[in-house]
Amino acid sequence: MTAEYTLDAHSTGLFCGYIENGHILAMAGVDFTSDREWELQAVSADPMYRNKGLTKAVCSFAVTYILENGRAAACETNRANCAMRRVLIQIGMKLYMPENGFFRKEFAKPY
Repeated sequence: MTAEYTLDAHSTGLFCGYIENGHILAMAGVDFTSDREWELQAVSADPMYRNKGLTKAVCSFAVTYILENGRAAACETNRANCAMRRVLIQIGMKLYMPENGFFRKEFAKPY
């Protein structure tokens, strides 16, 4: 079995996926929201491969890409989506608007 990550360009963003044997097991989108902030969105995983860390891996990969490009990473998720909220916290994003389910992670500022 081989696994790989890919980034595919889209007109307003990118999609990354965890691919194994030609099948997408988990994916996440990056929307070029503004010059300052890009949004993590369209996160999903094949139900047969949930709870294996793949969603966390693709989200981490996408957020790292956002931060490496000098943008803040943002994500909005339903307040009731506990699994996604846990993933976002595990990859270092902070809840900054609890009433709306908004998470954010700033890029490291050079000193």
